Amino acid sequence: MAAWDKKILWAVMLVLTDGVQMKIRSSRDDGEFKRGEAVTLNCSAAICTIHQLEVTWFRDGHALSETGPALHLSYLTAEDSGNYTCGLKRNIRTLSVPYSLHVEQGGGNPGGGGNLPLIVGLVVGVLLVLFAVILVVKR
Repeated sequence: MAAWDKKILWAVMLVLTDGVQMKIRSSRDDGEFKRGEAVTLNCSAAICTIHQLEVTWFRDGHALSETGPALHLSYLTAEDSGNYTCGLKRNIRTLSVPYSLHVEQGGGNPGGGGNLPLIVGLVVGVLLVLFAVILVVKR
């Protein structure tokens, strides 16, 4: 018996028709996030799970560079807000229903950096007043 006779070759073909709807599931139930948080969006089809297929992600209709069944967004900012969809790379008719993600613009920064401009302005103002006082006293 030849060596190739002992090998079993498996081929899997997935055919998605126009009626198949892709879905996005989030690692959190709601689409409301604070700046600095993270989220993972998972793309799946109702009839099967997607492991090795080429999935394309879109935000507000524009293709993202990330591919694959999961989209991980870390340290969210307001620029990440939008409507996310996914679909099979070679079949644009498989686009999912949009997942709306909203990131609050203010607060939510674990380091408290939301107040940084105010603090810097206050420090600069105090330094300017001190400098002015020193100039007046020296005269």
